[in-house]
Amino acid sequence: MKQLKVTFVMFGVFCILLLCITVLNGCGTGGGGGSSSSNVAPSEAPTNSLSQAKEITSFTLNTTSGIGTPGIIINHNIVVTVPFAAPISSLVASFTTTGVKVSALGIVQTSGQMSNDFSRPITYEVTAADGSTTAYTVEVLVAPITAKEITAFSLRSSINSTPYPGTIVGNNINVIVPFGTNPASLIATYKSSARYVQVGGVFQRNGRTVNDFTSPLSYTVADANNNTRTYNVTVTTASQNAKEITKFLLNGVLSEKINGTDINIVMPNGTDLSSLVATYITTGAHVSVNGTSQSNTQTANDFSHGPLTYTVTAANGDVATYRVRVTTASDLANDITGFSLNGVEGTINGHNIQVSLPPDTDLTSVVAEFVTNGIGVNINGVSQVSSHTTVNFSGGPLTYTVSAANGNTAAYTVTVDSNTQTD
Repeated sequence: MKQLKVTFVMFGVFCILLLCITVLNGCGTGGGGGSSSSNVAPSEAPTNSLSQAKEITSFTLNTTSGIGTPGIIINHNIVVTVPFAAPISSLVASFTTTGVKVSALGIVQTSGQMSNDFSRPITYEVTAADGSTTAYTVEVLVAPITAKEITAFSLRSSINSTPYPGTIVGNNINVIVPFGTNPASLIATYKSSARYVQVGGVFQRNGRTVNDFTSPLSYTVADANNNTRTYNVTVTTASQNAKEITKFLLNGVLSEKINGTDINIVMPNGTDLSSLVATYITTGAHVSVNGTSQSNTQTANDFSHGPLTYTVTAANGDVATYRVRVTTASDLANDITGFSLNGVEGTINGHNIQVSLPPDTDLTSVVAEFVTNGIGVNINGVSQVSSHTTVNFSGGPLTYTVSAANGNTAAYTVTVDSNTQTD
């Protein structure tokens, strides 16, 4: 009897072992359902979970001190205006991107290290993690010998903190910083194609030099002939309850004039609305979209599904909401709907634009800001970038040619009314 019990126990153990082996073999053959996915190689995994991000979010060329000469990014075009006589055949680009790889001329680019010949436009291809690509055309323009402008100006508390863009009107630059900001220690970042910039006789390193803005400062800008122009920079600290957006751009395209809390912007035909980066001027302390904190000039948002709400929070916690509506122009669109020179708004009457500038304006180098639904603007074949390209009006009216996506063009004649004195 005792031997029979031992035999029975051994038989039971054998059956249990046999059952375990059968189950394990079934799992290994892939016939066991969901567990088979663990045998798929990483390269065979579905790619739809990988990021499609492939934007260039900033681009500079090493022609001046500090952070270099910044470019203007409008959709998939990047325009950089460099100082007169800059060696454009050998420039090093520094850039930031949301992609995993950037190539130019078939060569993988390393930011801040690769030198290229920009005497002709260069195509930069950005590759996303999912393998998709997008192309950016980089065009370098050489400023005239008389260029001595600051075409964009912002301040920040530290090198990596949020910028506070300023408003340039003539020779005056006004910057509003949030409540609580210390104006005694701020860093200026600016766009200028001048030979050099000084404050109180001290050469400035763009994006690096710290200055005390508790009182207005004078920025002296010199052209290649050493003629100078002076900009007066005034910093104002916003009140605790300030929460306005006073200017708004997407990918470098200026919105229509802001009415109340509605912001409308028309992007060129064919623009991908799924990833647009906003630049704005605000008096608030914080900006968010659907609860996501925004970094001015850096955060991309998807406007392809309709309007987005920008929430501006004041220092005291009060909030204001702005509804940003984005549309794309038709392939026939080639209008200029807003125009100013050196911050002075012009009057548009049909295809004629009239601007009255102060009598002391130097017309040899004027900066235009315009709102257009076309895909490109040029003067005599030279590309124009809103708020960036300098123009010589000393010889009389100029013609701005706006191109539609279908190739049609419209010509706008811009006339300046001013008894000026030039350097």
